[in-house]
Amino acid sequence: MSTALALNALYEADEGDGVPVLYRVLHHDAGAAEVAVIAVENERALPAWRTRAELEEGLADGSVRLRTDDPYLADTRPDEFLSVAARRGRDARWSVIAPLVDPACVPPGEDPAAILRENCRGPLVKSAHRETGCAWDKIYRWLRLYWRRGQTPNALLPGYERSGGRGKIRVPGEKKRGRPRKTFGAGDGSVGLNVTAEVLDGILKGARRYLYRKHKGRAYDYTEAYQATREDFFHEGMVFRGGTLVPLLLAPDRCPTYDQFRYWAERYRDAEESMKARYGERRFNLRHRSVLGSSEHLSRGPGDLYLIDSTVGDIYLVSSIDRRRIVGRPVIYFVVDHWSRMIVGLYVALEGPNYVGAAMALENAFTDKVAYCRRFGRQIEPEDWPCAHVCAAVTADRAELLSNASNDLVPGFRMRVSNTPPFRADMKSYVEAQFRLTNETAIRREPGWVEKARDRGEPDYRLDAVLTLEEFTQMLIDLVLLNNRTRALRDQVPQDFPLPREGAPVPLDLWEWGTEQGRNMGRVMDAEQIRINLLPSIPVTASRFGLGIYGRALCYESAIAKKEGWLLEGTGRKRVHASFKLDPRDVSTAYLWLDGGRRIERCALTQKYKRFQGLMLEEVLDDKDRNEHAARAAAPRRAQALAEFHHHQAKRDEEAAAAREAAHGGAKVIPIVDGMREARRAERDRVRRGEAAARRTAPASAPARPFEDDDEYIPFPS
Repeated sequence: MSTALALNALYEADEGDGVPVLYRVLHHDAGAAEVAVIAVENERALPAWRTRAELEEGLADGSVRLRTDDPYLADTRPDEFLSVAARRGRDARWSVIAPLVDPACVPPGEDPAAILRENCRGPLVKSAHRETGCAWDKIYRWLRLYWRRGQTPNALLPGYERSGGRGKIRVPGEKKRGRPRKTFGAGDGSVGLNVTAEVLDGILKGARRYLYRKHKGRAYDYTEAYQATREDFFHEGMVFRGGTLVPLLLAPDRCPTYDQFRYWAERYRDAEESMKARYGERRFNLRHRSVLGSSEHLSRGPGDLYLIDSTVGDIYLVSSIDRRRIVGRPVIYFVVDHWSRMIVGLYVALEGPNYVGAAMALENAFTDKVAYCRRFGRQIEPEDWPCAHVCAAVTADRAELLSNASNDLVPGFRMRVSNTPPFRADMKSYVEAQFRLTNETAIRREPGWVEKARDRGEPDYRLDAVLTLEEFTQMLIDLVLLNNRTRALRDQVPQDFPLPREGAPVPLDLWEWGTEQGRNMGRVMDAEQIRINLLPSIPVTASRFGLGIYGRALCYESAIAKKEGWLLEGTGRKRVHASFKLDPRDVSTAYLWLDGGRRIERCALTQKYKRFQGLMLEEVLDDKDRNEHAARAAAPRRAQALAEFHHHQAKRDEEAAAAREAAHGGAKVIPIVDGMREARRAERDRVRRGEAAARRTAPASAPARPFEDDDEYIPFPS
């Protein structure tokens, strides 16, 4: 049997006038090969009979077409969702027509389709009229409803939900609409105000001015908007009060209530446009827009797309050089694999966000984690954090990778780099959510965390800081391992992923399964090459102390520099232009970058700077800033001491010159060079006699070192 001829099926047939008519199939007469149908759009229609061959021929030539939608089908909701009155009306109608249409109620031996035949329908309806006392026209109306709406008892449901003109705006009359007021505003028995066209105009003007958008930079709430609307549009005029014109508001019975204002303001409000006008499109897109799609299609497997972002950690740290000094809040970088939600990279710095921090986080994501964790005192196996792959694409916001420095990522790693639009953190929500989890899981439990809800007079939480940058990094490593092993993904997995018998899948499970299935899109590269390509370039200054950076905060040895004479002073050679590739996480080694990378030399710290071995660049620069600050703080005191020294020296020189002239009777004295040796010996003997006399009068002490006779001739400077 054709689908179009199934019971209750709808089909469209072209009639003689060219207007298609919609029919419902009511019954099949197998013996006569006939089908009973009814025109569902005609409220006065009765069943008619068509031959099966006629309908099948129409289906074949296209004059009869099957309808897949059924706008006339009866309400199919369960009874608990229907009102008591609706169920009562349905049951009463069904009790009248059930003996006519329900095969279970038809006596044995009688035709169950007799009510569909024109010559039998009249007597059956008259019989039902006599037995029930129901008017025969009602019985016909209910039969038509039953047939047109799908031949179920619910087809007889009264259309109460379509009664009363719900949602239509009514023209108010003299009588007050709605329930009576519980209290009277003016005490004169007033019952309130109908919202006429004039009143509605005032309400909407106030809503458009104060509620649908910001007013003078402020987003008003309903209470404020209602009060401002009354002041602007529902007043009798302006009067002077205290030397200022103020509105004289209408009495409560002559202006709309707060509920009326809110109802009509909401009724005419375009919610989306209003929220954009009140909060701005940026905030609307970030916090209020509907989220109906998914970003799962953006990646095809592990290592295909990495998301990178940074945030300032809500904790204060101390210096590893001097734990008494607080160095501020760290900048945390996370790199998250989009497909598996695995945290594949981590970096913590004291500066940024900038490209340097992002490059260090990407290097950590691209390289082996065993050695990295060992640097911070954590022993792991490769399978605990199996992420050492260069991704095919990376997405960041308009911060770290929006720079010329990031241009090297494309040719160096054959990688796509994209940035999200401004203020759209929701477009990389996986990495953004990780910052919230970091605060909730770890940072809030540590001393020195930023307690934003702090009462006045409470101790300064910054003074509780005890963790150094390395110790905080250790904590984040533990947190990353915890996340990758235990964070439940629930419904965020591919459809073909085999769910574990116990518990929900975790990022590590998804990464390993994707790798086993051959979906890993990452590439393996040499760690040294990754580091050099990612490390930032730092200008180098050559001096006799080595190759210095950041104003000789660090100096490095170089065989090339020594061989080519860069470290010699006064040679008259031009300044050498070179650069270092430096890992800010460990300043022990720098890479001398020459001839556009064709010559690369690994350089170590000079002996003077070995004390910075193994430290981070941020700590070295912090120590340099501390020393410079101390020097600047001591500069005024030294300047004052030098001023006193210079004045004492000048006075002493003047007294000595005056004494020499006085010894020669006030005449100008010209120094005599001849006889210098005899004069030196005489002066030396005088000093010895004086020192001997001082030793005789001084308390006993350890024997002094004997003087050595020194008769060396020292010529007077020419």
